[in-house]
Amino acid sequence: FSPTLLRYLKVYVEIESQFGSLTDLDVVEIGIGFGGQSSLIGMLDKPASYTFYDIPPVLELTQRFVSELNIPGEFKYIDGRNPIELNADLVISNYAFSELNRDIQDQYLKNVILRSPRGYITWNNLSAEDLGGYSLAELIRLIPNSQIHPEKPNTRESNAIIVWGI
Repeated sequence: FSPTLLRYLKVYVEIESQFGSLTDLDVVEIGIGFGGQSSLIGMLDKPASYTFYDIPPVLELTQRFVSELNIPGEFKYIDGRNPIELNADLVISNYAFSELNRDIQDQYLKNVILRSPRGYITWNNLSAEDLGGYSLAELIRLIPNSQIHPEKPNTRESNAIIVWGI
């Protein structure tokens, strides 16, 4: 197993332990890499739909990866530079949301995150330190009923997990 696959499995186990089965949920992922997290979720649960937000070249890579694996389900690919409004049951982001500037974070908050009853964000402070983005404390105040959980294993001292809708 690759370290990346083990990381995706760890995130999946944590999400399922917090929220239960993802079967029949509309899931959104902000920042998708090559589609590994969604593929693992699609193989272990059967979400009703899975929507990807990222830049076009990454969306193309993910579309190819997911189609090559023949993962069943409905997949939507949306340009993450201008996140459109979307209602989802669950929002996931493995670091990506915390690596955007405040303007893009505001769009995601308004159009995706605050419209979702539950979410799981692996957080680092790159944006807060270097891009004028939100701090962890600011996000916890903005996302209703959100909580900070420690990142385990902790990959950097300031990293954390933000969850809401438990």
